[in-house]
Amino acid sequence: MLTYFGEDKGPCAACDLCGGAAVLVDETVAARKLLSAAWRTRQRFGAHHLADVLTGATSEIVTRNRHNELPTFGVGNDKPKAWWLTFTRKCFASGLLEETEGDRPGLQLTEAGEAVLKGSETFMIRQDNRKQGETDGTRSGRMRERDRRNMADMGMDEQDQQLFEALKHLRRTLAAEEGVAAFMIFADRSLIDMVKQKPATRSEFALVNGVGERKLEAYAEAFLEVIGETLR
Repeated sequence: MLTYFGEDKGPCAACDLCGGAAVLVDETVAARKLLSAAWRTRQRFGAHHLADVLTGATSEIVTRNRHNELPTFGVGNDKPKAWWLTFTRKCFASGLLEETEGDRPGLQLTEAGEAVLKGSETFMIRQDNRKQGETDGTRSGRMRERDRRNMADMGMDEQDQQLFEALKHLRRTLAAEEGVAAFMIFADRSLIDMVKQKPATRSEFALVNGVGERKLEAYAEAFLEVIGETLR
């Protein structure tokens, strides 16, 4: 989040990476499989469909589009679909993929994604090294605490933090209703920009990072309502 606002404070001694609870691992091979699947399906499909192609799932959409005949069909069946969905979110957040515009948005390669696919760049992600005894509740609690510290570092007051959490909750709700991953609604950088700009009208909402014509029509009313209620 600090990088989004052009700030770099160096090691924070608070996050998993700086604290030694996570290490970087090379996932270039997996990234190239995912990016190849997106490329070969003409960059028109979302995370769930790409995961089906990679795991070799013969869904109706896969067979109708003859994607079961692609070279990438089943190349990722050593990992479950849930892993590929999580990995796709990481690739999206890292800037290898971006969402297309239109009534049925899909995932397309960015310039960085093309570089990884062609083999001129590698892709490193964090690997969690926490002890298995830690509960999900403990991890989520620590994540929320880190989020609060990061937002405080960016100058966000308590109201801004409440707004960010409210926007994340709305995003989760909409994603569940539509059966898509949360980042397909809006990436974190878009929610941060909403907190920063605090749009009150559709025209102001259209200026938020990541808001195109389709998302303006689909989500402006819901997010503007949450922003207005939280700031009252």
